[in-house]
Amino acid sequence: MANLVLWLLVVEILGLIAFPLAYYVFKRLPDRGATLSKVFGLLLSTYLLWILGLTGLVSNSGFTLIGILLAITLVSALVLRRQFRQIGAFLWRERFHLLAGEAIFLGIFFMWVVIVAQVPAINHTEKPMDFGFLNAILRSESFPPEDMWLSGNSISYYYFGHLAMGGLTKLTGITSSVSYNLSVVLIPALVSIAAYGLVYNLIRLAGAGRGRAIFFALAAPVFIGLISNLVGVLDFVQARGWGSDGFWQWVSIKDLSRSTAAGASFFPQDFNWWWHSTRVIDTVQDGQSLDFTISEFPFFSFLLGDLHAHVMSLPFLVLSLSLSLNFLLSNEPPGLGWLWRNPWESLALALSLGALAFVNIWDIPVFAALFVGVLFIRALRHWGPNIGRAVLSSLAVGVPILVVAVLLFLPFYINLQSQASGILPLRDVSTRPFFFILVWGFFLIIAASLLIRQLWSVPRPDKGSEGILALTVVLTFLPIVLWGVLVFFLELFDDGLGSSLAMVGSRFGKLLPLLLIVGLSMYSALVRARHGPTPLVFSLALISLAFYLLMGAELFYLKDFLPLRMNTVFKLYYQAWLLLAVASAFGVYYWFSRPRPKSLSLRLGSHALVGAVALLLMASFYYPAGAALDRMKSSNDSPTLDGLAFIQKFDPDEYDAIKELRDEAPRGRIVEAVGGDYTDHGRIAASTGLPSPLNWPGHELQWRGSSQPFAGREEDVAAIYQSGDLEEVQALLDKYEIRYVYLGSRERAKYGSLEEENFSRLMKVFFQSGNVIVYERIEPL
Repeated sequence: MANLVLWLLVVEILGLIAFPLAYYVFKRLPDRGATLSKVFGLLLSTYLLWILGLTGLVSNSGFTLIGILLAITLVSALVLRRQFRQIGAFLWRERFHLLAGEAIFLGIFFMWVVIVAQVPAINHTEKPMDFGFLNAILRSESFPPEDMWLSGNSISYYYFGHLAMGGLTKLTGITSSVSYNLSVVLIPALVSIAAYGLVYNLIRLAGAGRGRAIFFALAAPVFIGLISNLVGVLDFVQARGWGSDGFWQWVSIKDLSRSTAAGASFFPQDFNWWWHSTRVIDTVQDGQSLDFTISEFPFFSFLLGDLHAHVMSLPFLVLSLSLSLNFLLSNEPPGLGWLWRNPWESLALALSLGALAFVNIWDIPVFAALFVGVLFIRALRHWGPNIGRAVLSSLAVGVPILVVAVLLFLPFYINLQSQASGILPLRDVSTRPFFFILVWGFFLIIAASLLIRQLWSVPRPDKGSEGILALTVVLTFLPIVLWGVLVFFLELFDDGLGSSLAMVGSRFGKLLPLLLIVGLSMYSALVRARHGPTPLVFSLALISLAFYLLMGAELFYLKDFLPLRMNTVFKLYYQAWLLLAVASAFGVYYWFSRPRPKSLSLRLGSHALVGAVALLLMASFYYPAGAALDRMKSSNDSPTLDGLAFIQKFDPDEYDAIKELRDEAPRGRIVEAVGGDYTDHGRIAASTGLPSPLNWPGHELQWRGSSQPFAGREEDVAAIYQSGDLEEVQALLDKYEIRYVYLGSRERAKYGSLEEENFSRLMKVFFQSGNVIVYERIEPL
């Protein structure tokens, strides 16, 4: 309990320190960035820690972070001194909104504490990887941190989110095996309060009072992190034992078939049944997956508990969205003069956008594009139908901010290696419409309803509408036209004219509904640029971008080491979920704020639509409830937030060795048995942050795009353990600058008979308990 209180206290202090700065930057938002202050403070403190750590002049320590916080506090105090009365009046005026935001933050935080404490083990999926990043950062005296599984090389991954959580760990002094799980529960709490604040601002800007805005803004955290896709409906059908074999064959979702349980139940009884809701989209022929993808959504991510980049990016994405909305509300025309008059807001925009790449590099092109789109909408408001002037003034602001965004994080880009090798057109597979509706049905009906409802008030075409219409058509159809040209000729050479025409025509027909949504929402946002209302324009922009991403996943994919478009669907769908959740939350308010239709048929249709949305919302709660219960029932251990407690239970000697190496051992490199990905191998390095020559080679290949950086290392590690040649062992220890050699059950199982006498002659015993021995080099390295 003490760790929980301390962790929350530090996060709250961070938010309080950053609030005056947020108040100054978010000067056009009704809540002045108060619900974003925690994320904003985390961004500022983490960036300053990273920059200082790169210089090597200061150490990566709690004292450095305290100094950073004191500096931020000093600047905030200056802002507070100048605007003390205004801030005081604001706090009183918005007290119910601020209390509601804190209640959401604490409620979501403790809800996930209860769930995670029942299943805290860092021993499956990619938890060991994320845990390793966290510990590698904590161990590093400067940046970039050394890769825990490829000593001598820095981490080749986007680790800003891990760095942020590492900073909180340093400040609190909490053990990393506990702070890992505290980080897991903090992310959904941060994104919930931030999203609530964003939608609250949209609704207030639309003219609603505070009470009404608070009520409808509650939909934002629900839509983002407390509901699932509609596969839960099929899970319920299966649990009840309904549906014939033919029905389930038609459904064709892996691991979802007719129930073989003896009786009906309310929730499925299969082991980890909640996984297949994120593995929906696939094309199966003769039992083989041709298009195996990941369609993950936030609740699943939070429940799984991996501290992945795409999860940690969520609060920072909402921060970026809020900054874009704040800019859109500016009354000044965009241009170089705007940058000069708003230097701190410009810097905040650049810092926020730049950080997105360092948190999750997939986000920067998407949200940079959204920012440019917001710039263009704002320019249209000033320049009207003069699209050329609007483009130039948008570039005058956008280019400098995006250039600074890259420059602020240039050291990250210099050290980053990638497995991506290009973007290719998607030819032989596409998403089955049934699967698409299962994943997006709930948001689709709300977004489409908002889009149709607002059409009645779209400004009538005037002299400047032709240019906007032409631009909309070009932007909407550009991806599918480009894809069509490429695929037509590729298919023509491979299978002939008939096949190429059939493929292009079929894909166009399938994507026609998405093209309509993208085109209508984009046109509506652009044509409303001059007259607003701004919240509706912003929401329409989010809808347009979201469905643009979903359409793009049907046309192109990023070529990498993963199967076909697995990663493309994974990352683009995740971004689209956030965008549609925010837009849909506002859409619910918009629908209820419009005057009631006069026609009886329209009123009945409106009631039917509201009923359908309510029914789908109820269906979307089924999966989270059942999955959380199933996850918690999977462990009978006493609740704890210590992610390594399972080792203490099953291998107490290894647990004690990890504690000794993590808490007492001087920094140095360690050698342990090399093993495959998703195994227990690499646990010592990941749990202590001590770099090892190699582990999880498959992941190292993904991160670096080549096996060259670790060629021969696995054989060298084997030789260290197995060679009878003392000089060879000495040379290999010197080559990799090894300070510690770990001997435990994995080493004995992997390498058989070990030449332990070599270690006794070359090293001293640092730790010994049961079958675990840790040797330390005698001579200084």
